[in-house]
Amino acid sequence: MSGKDVDGFRAALEDEAETLLRFDVVDACGKVSDELKSEIERDGVVIYEEI
Repeated sequence: MSGKDVDGFRAALEDEAETLLRFDVVDACGKVSDELKSEIERDGVVIYEEI
């Protein structure tokens, strides 16, 4: 996720998502290591994209 209300988005996911899966929400506009960026590009799944 980039920008906006990352903490609010994370809280909404935890409260409203009917799943046993865990979500890792990362603010892509914040400080993110190159290693984590590579992992996200390789393994990440987009669950919401604003057009």
